[in-house]
Amino acid sequence: MTQTYLRVPRLHRLEYLDALLNSYEGETYDETRARQAIQHKIQEYEQKKARALRRKRPRTSEGASTVTECLEMALHLDLIDRKKRLKPKAALVLDLARRRPFLLQSLWQIYPRFCQVVLTARNAGRLDLPFYDWDEFRRQGGDLHSLDMDRKNFEIMRDFATQLGLINWYPTENSRQVVYPTACVTTRSELICIAGSPFRQDLPLTFACIQLP
Repeated sequence: MTQTYLRVPRLHRLEYLDALLNSYEGETYDETRARQAIQHKIQEYEQKKARALRRKRPRTSEGASTVTECLEMALHLDLIDRKKRLKPKAALVLDLARRRPFLLQSLWQIYPRFCQVVLTARNAGRLDLPFYDWDEFRRQGGDLHSLDMDRKNFEIMRDFATQLGLINWYPTENSRQVVYPTACVTTRSELICIAGSPFRQDLPLTFACIQLP
């Protein structure tokens, strides 16, 4: 049985996980190499964000906490063992042709909040959510579409799903965020219900995804 996790590693970019895996030489982990590789990716992203927001200087980060979060996620995805040695599954992430299907299935199976965010956006068609103060918004009876998570967990799952082409989002001028689906997503149980159980039970598929034009 696949282990699931409610706590989501505090990453917003899957590229940081790629950087960690690419920093390995063979199966061997080197903390300095990993930190430098991830820091380089963080700087690239912050420079792009600074240009987009017309900031004079990008934000800086040492990347130490990001390395720890990448290692945690790599362990969850079975890409490394507990001694931080690289495992064969890591090749699926490093191969661009197999990376997206592997991450889609793995995140769906391992992080229940990932599929909750995707299915909530699919079912609603459009989520209009606050950017800040989710706890206060809940206390005031605001509608969070039954999302049983804090804002940080939601935004990490939102960003992963956006990078994998399942949803997209944009901020509004009144400190809110609008999230909407960009793919047709159907769970295995829904497929079985529609088609009358024709599927082999040993297949690992947990959901089907069709990209929208």
